[in-house]
Amino acid sequence: MKPVVGPLLASCCLASGLLCGAATVDYTCHRLASAPVMDGSLDEAVWQALPEVTGFFILGGKDYAVEKQTFLRAGWTEDCLFLAVKCVEPLPAKMNASTADGDSIWSDDAIEMFFVPQAPDRYFQMIANSVGARWNATGPDVKDTKPWAWEARPGKWEKGWLLEIRIPFSVLGKTPVDGDAWPVSIARDLTTGPVAERYMCWPPLQKGFSDIERFGQFTFKTAPPAAGAAAEEGNRLNAPFFAYLRAQCAQKAGAGDTPELREALDNPGLAEEATPLKAVAGQLAQLAGRADADPWEMAVLLATHRNLMVCLADKAGKLNIPLAHVPRTTLTFELKSRDAKDVCLYVNGQPVKEQDGKFSASIREGLTAIGVTAVAAGANPGVSVRVVGHPETNGRWRAGTAPDDTWQQVEFDDRAWKVTAVATDGFMWAADAAAPQVSFRQLVIWNEKHDGPMTCIQPRVREWGFSENSLETLFQTLYSPLSYPLEDYEFILDVPKDFKLLEEPVVDVKDKGGPLNRRPAKIATEDATHDGQPFTRYRFAFDSACLTPDKTHCALIPLLLGKFSGAADGTCRFYFRRVANGNLTELEQSLPVRVLPPLNGRMPKQVLISQYCSVPWMVYIGGTHLFPAHFDAFMRQSLDVGFNSWFIMPWNGEYGKRVYDTVVERGGHVVLNCNNYPIHGDNVKGALGTWMQSDPATQAQFFNNTSTWTKEGHYCPSYVTGEGAAQFKDAVKADIAMMMQGSPEHHMVGLPKPDIYWTDWEEEPWIAAGMGYEAARTGDKSYCFCPRCKTAFREYAKLPETTDLSDDAIFKNYKNDWSLFRNGLDGRIQGLVRQACRELGLPYMVYSGTNQTKFWEACKGNVDGAFPGCPGNGVADGRAQKSLDDTMTFFREKLGLKRIMGQRFSFYGGGYANGKDGWKSWSALSPDGYINAKSWKPQTLRIVAAFHGGLDYQSSMECAAGMLYYIGEATRIISEFEDLFWDGERADHLAKSAQIAYPNLLVLTKGSERLVLLFNEGSAPLTVLLENTGLQPGQKGQVFGAVVPTDHPEKMEITVAPEDVVVVHIK
Repeated sequence: MKPVVGPLLASCCLASGLLCGAATVDYTCHRLASAPVMDGSLDEAVWQALPEVTGFFILGGKDYAVEKQTFLRAGWTEDCLFLAVKCVEPLPAKMNASTADGDSIWSDDAIEMFFVPQAPDRYFQMIANSVGARWNATGPDVKDTKPWAWEARPGKWEKGWLLEIRIPFSVLGKTPVDGDAWPVSIARDLTTGPVAERYMCWPPLQKGFSDIERFGQFTFKTAPPAAGAAAEEGNRLNAPFFAYLRAQCAQKAGAGDTPELREALDNPGLAEEATPLKAVAGQLAQLAGRADADPWEMAVLLATHRNLMVCLADKAGKLNIPLAHVPRTTLTFELKSRDAKDVCLYVNGQPVKEQDGKFSASIREGLTAIGVTAVAAGANPGVSVRVVGHPETNGRWRAGTAPDDTWQQVEFDDRAWKVTAVATDGFMWAADAAAPQVSFRQLVIWNEKHDGPMTCIQPRVREWGFSENSLETLFQTLYSPLSYPLEDYEFILDVPKDFKLLEEPVVDVKDKGGPLNRRPAKIATEDATHDGQPFTRYRFAFDSACLTPDKTHCALIPLLLGKFSGAADGTCRFYFRRVANGNLTELEQSLPVRVLPPLNGRMPKQVLISQYCSVPWMVYIGGTHLFPAHFDAFMRQSLDVGFNSWFIMPWNGEYGKRVYDTVVERGGHVVLNCNNYPIHGDNVKGALGTWMQSDPATQAQFFNNTSTWTKEGHYCPSYVTGEGAAQFKDAVKADIAMMMQGSPEHHMVGLPKPDIYWTDWEEEPWIAAGMGYEAARTGDKSYCFCPRCKTAFREYAKLPETTDLSDDAIFKNYKNDWSLFRNGLDGRIQGLVRQACRELGLPYMVYSGTNQTKFWEACKGNVDGAFPGCPGNGVADGRAQKSLDDTMTFFREKLGLKRIMGQRFSFYGGGYANGKDGWKSWSALSPDGYINAKSWKPQTLRIVAAFHGGLDYQSSMECAAGMLYYIGEATRIISEFEDLFWDGERADHLAKSAQIAYPNLLVLTKGSERLVLLFNEGSAPLTVLLENTGLQPGQKGQVFGAVVPTDHPEKMEITVAPEDVVVVHIK
């Protein structure tokens, strides 16, 4: 795993007392008779005399890793700790391994060790990979990463690879004595699969490898283990794991007892896959019944069972055969015939028998094919088919003939069949009334709930929050679930009469929108009723080009609500369905809706409430944009909620200029950016490009000539920070001025009054390392390896003139030194950009990953603002608070910054994938993939209380389903107490309570004034007795939203609503 800056979060809830930290896993670390020889071999008697523990757990879960187990022994001498770690790995050729110490080897096959010998909240983290490359740091703030004096010797054993590790106690800062117990975590990173075992750990950890609260412990004993005691101790330690293996054998052996799997195993179409699976299940059953079953044999058979199940699942998927429980519903049909005989009903090719005059069939979620056959038996043949309770299916049939029974399956292409005309009496026949035999066919989509596996409404929500007097936008994904495009497609939406569609006049008939906002070809409005209540029905028709199997498109449906006159509890439902092709019908579904109070946000003056993708919506995906009326309503509402900072590029054209003008008119901030110019090279083709063309010294030379400066636009960092620094700064200044003034030649509109200039780094000196989460395994496309850069590197690294500094030699021998050297140059480049911006009257802000600490350290004094991606896509809840606070501490101590920007995206849809099945990857960025609108008030306040500078949400278009209401609640609080959020300091020790504590009790202070934030992340109200200490005489306290303050804020009883935050102001 990556180095831990704070807890790495997992969404699993662990069930057992052991996993929840109720018990500590203890390993007795015996004194060794002598130090082992560090040769990568574990055959010495000194190792064999120690107990061996196995049974590493899958990180964040309650299950053990089975297929790729890990084995640990540990002992100590007077000056060193020794560990022997054996790793099962049958596929060593597939392992990843960087050879350089200090590299990002947490992305390799590696062992990670965490020791807490001293302070309870500080740990030593050490990582060694399968070839013995090392990385180390102290945590949780990732300090002191230069290699320490410890060693890891790699080796092999019959089942995989191993490490022999020696750690001097001088490195750990403490030597144990008899009886000492050190918190310890030993973990393994795995790259070769299975995916479930990617991260494993001893003991079981929940939040990440640095989950100190759940660490096990090494208990140091000066006495060596008694003769023969190692095996006995190992058996005791490993007994729970061996019992787990037997239980898994029993479970897998009985997996065929589930109805779906049992049916699949007996399906003739799966016989080839089922036969070996049944045999292995029998062997597992035998092992499960043996107390002396060999653990290795059990692990091998369990792995074999998993692989066979993968084969079975793959084949079953192709044949549409379920292996596990899927929701089902029963359809009841009424069939009538006239002058017809041999009327038969089929569901997915299976005949449905008549019972008591009715036909009933069970169907699964997804697509179902319904077929009817009949033979003419008179002059006026006809068939009437009705699905009871689903009038939406009435009359939606195609009729035709087929040479075999394939027409009864979903996959059959029936477009050559004719859409059937249904008479007023409900009877139908083929277009050719004389046809002697006819087959009718309809495809049905059924989801158990609105968020089922074939949904079309995004994002996923439990219920859709909708404020009164506001706009909410439904995201309707457009796709064909069939192998061919859909014709005559309609999305039918029924909403209570209080809701209405935003009217959008067609200004330009040629404007069909972009891939993520397609304009309907037609919208029809009708009256409808549900449960006796009046509704408005909207029928949205779309061109077939938007409904193809190889693409995902989207249509935005903007709905308005004034005053809600429905149920007193504010709940109602929207009803929707899709129809297409004359015989594809979705069974009507409903979306739960909860009406919220009107939006009531405020725009902070200094704290940035921003959106990186400000120009709505996703303009970089095929030119997607909002239509005019939607645009105006969106802009007005976003600004009203408090979004005060809008990122705009001069290449966004007149559409972007409309955003700019609206923001400036409302007094918001404009953040100017232009494809991260100039830190990713020249992509403007302005003054910088002209200079680079004329001066060869500026042109970057790439690693082994794997690219060129003309293709990448990169300049030599040594030259532009050295003798060319003044020219570089002036060229950048001229290009940014051009962005502000506008340039038709460069297709730039003028954005004359930006408030900030911004760039996004997100790169590493070794390009293949991405953002540093992985080790670079090649130097390709990295730069600059010109003689000037190599000379500067030689001086930086203090290398002799005779040192080989060929590109390959640098990568092999000086990889990390080169990274640090380049980080320094990159930081100086930021300083030159900052200088250019300042001469234009602009502060300069940089974005990059939180983990890119060396880059950020090089930015000290070279940037005005930092925007790390924190917490990024993770939820900003109590589990993340320490990580947020540690991040702020890093930027305060290393860069001297008082405040930074946070980042928390809500809905990113797999990058809004718009290819085949792209809609399946659209989801909310939350543990369960659903929008939890209520959480965004406390999340916003947490991040701003930690970082002080603000928060970016990516796009307020993505703040859906009631999020804007709760964000507005947060911006109102931030605006009311902005001095405390902007300039305040954290002093959490000034408040205490028996019912709540850090990380759910935070305090901001400025002078004697303070703000206390109490977070309740539970599902029930929480009554808190709050004690505020260190108050001055005469101070009063007031809960935000309360009318009357208290004269005695030293003790306050407060009730915090579920999933909410209460703010107490003391002055």
